Amino acid sequence: DRERLGGTVPCVRYALPTTRRLAILAEDAAAGSSCRALLLSNHGALCLGSTIEDALQLALDLEEIAEKEILSRFSIGATRRDLLEHYAPTSSVTVVDERAEKKLLEVLSTHFSKKKLVIHKGPYLSAAARARKTIYPMVDDLAQLIGPSLPVVDLDSPFASVLVRKALMTRNAVLIPGLGCLCIGNDDSELEATSMVAEKGCRVAIESSFLGGGYRISWPETLLMRAIFLAKYSKKAAG
Repeated sequence: DRERLGGTVPCVRYALPTTRRLAILAEDAAAGSSCRALLLSNHGALCLGSTIEDALQLALDLEEIAEKEILSRFSIGATRRDLLEHYAPTSSVTVVDERAEKKLLEVLSTHFSKKKLVIHKGPYLSAAARARKTIYPMVDDLAQLIGPSLPVVDLDSPFASVLVRKALMTRNAVLIPGLGCLCIGNDDSELEATSMVAEKGCRVAIESSFLGGGYRISWPETLLMRAIFLAKYSKKAAG
């Protein structure tokens, strides 16, 4: 896999998405390397294939290599389950009564009558919820689709439904221990995108915690990304 990539994968310095500065930084990095992939700080990866299929395979190879690197730094022979168990032990799971879950969804559906709600139970989302740690964007799409943070609300907290509702007024998702991640959207497509981005954002935060912590996108820039998304991209999708 490393041979297919063509050598060491350069990491491009951070710049705001869609800006000319980011394009120039990526171009300079590609010109000075024989590698067919670039890591874009706080964005993701850029893979250079001869076809779409070739570029996709490079992305999959890079993903596999990155995961092996993270797991090897955590512990020799470690698995993804080992990493998640260490970050948030399953013994700390909060059991949520089905009636409490149903009541929460009923209250929220009444308040957000024109929206759709779904609870996503991906492995990284569930681990982040168990850990009860707010997730801050380390990748741009989390800031854009969800907001400047992915907060946690425990249903055992006083006025839990009010806190969840308040969070969903400015964000598209909230972590709930024992449930996973409650996502809100205008339609099924937006719900699916939000769930995927939330899972990825939690994965980035969890895995980077074993590599020194990673770098958060600054609060003002997350607000800017969110505002641009709401003003432009969401309107295009609605149209």
